[in-house]
Amino acid sequence: MSNHYPMNICGNLIKHARNAANMTQEQLAAKLQLDGIMLSRVQISKIEKGYRYITDQELAGFVRILGKNLLQEFWNEINKGGDGQIYRSRDKKASSVAENDKFE
Repeated sequence: MSNHYPMNICGNLIKHARNAANMTQEQLAAKLQLDGIMLSRVQISKIEKGYRYITDQELAGFVRILGKNLLQEFWNEINKGGDGQIYRSRDKKASSVAENDKFE
């Protein structure tokens, strides 16, 4: 698969949240596993580099472990277009609705 851009925009946000929590990938993997999310350090590395998709269940686990701000940052990134390269909204109507939604 030759992809010039990472598959997801969550990975970079997860890496920053993990670093802000002073947590290694191994520590995060252990906490996620205690939460019922079976991810290894290698899988977390792939997620952070954007080479592996994550499921909704895994995203919920990251949010529980790394904090609610991660979800807000993800939402903000989607609304600004994911650096303009990774995510492009094709539906302006959906984009305008998304701009009015906020997580509280």
